[in-house]
Amino acid sequence: MVVYLEWVFLDNFIIDFLLVLITRKALKLRISKLRIALSAFFGATVALIIPFLKLSTAVTFLLKMPIGLLIVLISGKFRGIKEFIYCFYLFLFFTFLFGGGVTAIFWGLNLNFNPLNYTVESEIPLFVSVLTAVGVYLLCKKTINRIYRRKTLLNFVYKCQFSLGGEDFEFLGFLDSGNSLFYGADYCPIVVCGKNAVLKLQKTGALENTKKDIVFVNTVGGKTLISVYKTQKFLIYNGLIPNILYNVMIGVPEKFVDFKEYDILLGSSMVGG
Repeated sequence: MVVYLEWVFLDNFIIDFLLVLITRKALKLRISKLRIALSAFFGATVALIIPFLKLSTAVTFLLKMPIGLLIVLISGKFRGIKEFIYCFYLFLFFTFLFGGGVTAIFWGLNLNFNPLNYTVESEIPLFVSVLTAVGVYLLCKKTINRIYRRKTLLNFVYKCQFSLGGEDFEFLGFLDSGNSLFYGADYCPIVVCGKNAVLKLQKTGALENTKKDIVFVNTVGGKTLISVYKTQKFLIYNGLIPNILYNVMIGVPEKFVDFKEYDILLGSSMVGG
């Protein structure tokens, strides 16, 4: 097998750069491309030297720990030792994830891939491992963004219960600061239903058994029609004790929208102290 040292160095440099970058992004740490490049340069240099030392696989594996500590230490500043340890553990997790992902793909292609130094025992260019790692990186980045988005979203999601047309319902409501819709002279707040909520209301027949009215609201796309239905009682849970509201209107838009993570949009005035 012929191994081109510059390719091994380049592969390890790019992969270490991606590992450090996604680790610091996941923890929302300050990103310095120069510091990350320096840490990746150190990691790639060590990876280039280790094979010449002719160490056993076990020793090589154990060396990954102190090397990883130094890579993380060089990558940027930390607010304390606790943050540094979190970053190191997450770096190890992504390292095993990358190594496992790339190994699985290469073994699936009947290629002998060494996850300790990212070398391929075949005529396939070593740079292919980088492309595979980039794919794993993008997948991890998308997953992290989704987790943070959901975490942020949950801070504004409340369990809601209400009665309509003789039926009781329980939905997840999202507090939308942009929803300032009211009905009538009494300024009854309008809760906008998503697709799943509308289908459930229709299935039980609750809408047919409740008097409705029609209102027009202005949106970015122009005026739209919303059918509104008055609830008997509307409960919003912020903990164990619910906030009980009356004269809340359930709004069913002319065009259904799938909210995915929640069912209904609460008005900006509905959740208070």
